[in-house]
Amino acid sequence: MSVLSFAQWVQSTAFFTALRGSAYVYPIVLSTHMIAIALFGGMILLLDVRLLGWTMRSYTLSEMVNQLRPLKRIGFLLLITCGLLMAGCKAEEYYYNAFFRTKMTLLALVTKTIRPDTVFIPYHWPGTRSANQLTHRTLDPRSKIPEFKVSACTLQRASIPEAQG
Repeated sequence: MSVLSFAQWVQSTAFFTALRGSAYVYPIVLSTHMIAIALFGGMILLLDVRLLGWTMRSYTLSEMVNQLRPLKRIGFLLLITCGLLMAGCKAEEYYYNAFFRTKMTLLALVTKTIRPDTVFIPYHWPGTRSANQLTHRTLDPRSKIPEFKVSACTLQRASIPEAQG
């Protein structure tokens, strides 16, 4: 199945046909998508201007991150959900749109820029899931940014158990 035929199939499903044909639902999804972009981008912008020290210096970085994280996650979730709904409604049209294809390609390339030998662990998750329990809470005195944390680990392929017959 080619990408074009998949896009045509997705677009022709009953769900996306009804969504696309609705006089109210599609515009609401589109408007919510735009609001989510503004919310997500705004939360990132607020954190960036704090990192640069241009404003909100009375708040520590960790306070800013903790206060903005829920709104940023809500914005991102709405952004992805509404984006997928809109893409499904007009999948064939977006297939031919060079800008949309470029955007999807760039989003896919984000993960390719991470080196294969890099392992991420959740330093800043709350509770027992946080690797911060293993490190000390040192902040840079000027920027109030947590210290850079790096660790070594060894990875090995898990063995596959033999099928019992």
